[in-house]
Amino acid sequence: MALPSCLIATTLILVSLGCSRAAIVPAGDCVDGREQCDPTSALGIHQVCKDRRWVNQDCPATTVCHKPSGACRSPDEDGTTADAAAPETAGPPTGPCATVGKPGDWLRFTKLAFTSLSGGTPALLDALNGTWQADVAKKELNVLGQILGVDGHELTLELMGGARVGKDGSDSYCVVSDTRREIKLPFTDQGLGPSGAIEFRVTSGSREHPKYCAAKPARFGVHALPLEQVRLTITCDGQKRSGTLTGVLAAEDLAALCVCVVVGEAFSDDACAAPSGEFNAIAGCDGCNTNHQPMNALIQSLNGAPLSHDCQDAGGGAAACVEGSFEAEPLAVVPPDC
Repeated sequence: MALPSCLIATTLILVSLGCSRAAIVPAGDCVDGREQCDPTSALGIHQVCKDRRWVNQDCPATTVCHKPSGACRSPDEDGTTADAAAPETAGPPTGPCATVGKPGDWLRFTKLAFTSLSGGTPALLDALNGTWQADVAKKELNVLGQILGVDGHELTLELMGGARVGKDGSDSYCVVSDTRREIKLPFTDQGLGPSGAIEFRVTSGSREHPKYCAAKPARFGVHALPLEQVRLTITCDGQKRSGTLTGVLAAEDLAALCVCVVVGEAFSDDACAAPSGEFNAIAGCDGCNTNHQPMNALIQSLNGAPLSHDCQDAGGGAAACVEGSFEAEPLAVVPPDC
């Protein structure tokens, strides 16, 4: 049996770095995933936009909120951030990723692999990685990026999920607009990043027949795998982009997620019926259909045990940690919105 790409997609789930939710404040110029230092406070309180509202999040130990970027960074000796004196606009970027691309350029993740999953056995990781690679080749699973801006300090990248269109094996996929999230990656001597943290929704299958089904769609916003505290680091070698991913999968979200298992060369359109608000025949999969099963149950059947909760989500709840690696390549054709 081929395993569902939705599980493999959890490779994006990537590591929470110790921020904790303190309070929710009014929106203002708030786009989900964006970071800032609270402009109404002289204390430099770090905030992340979540569900269109600014949420106070403590910076990890030994870091402070960097006002130009809004990210948590190491302070220098005089108590200001190490790059606080840098101008908002700088000259051309330097380092191995100096020619990573220009605004408007697109890329697609062509490889993703687990390197670590809380409580996951090597056999589980191998199975998930193999299944994911088959699905990315079929365009069932698409993680896309568009460069929004480049300056001497950082690259601004918009990440998004894509849904397969058709079954002829061509480059046929469209952008799921609800998954768009903006991240910023500082240029370094090694490449780019780590980025600030964002939430990300990983879609799989077609829009009509998704492999993921959110039993609580109001919480997820879209039928997708919901990831928290996603951070990227990128290295560059010619046209090849590779790097690491870290983040978390909240236990509460995993408990509300169901998955459709697709066997062999079949597509989600062949094996997965459309979610139905009337369906309630499978515990934990209300609003899905008979082709879906609880994600937790599938993981336990493959792993012999549930995932462990070695990390915390943004609200301090239990979460599984995941680390992974990826490769990405430039796209010649801009994918349309779904």
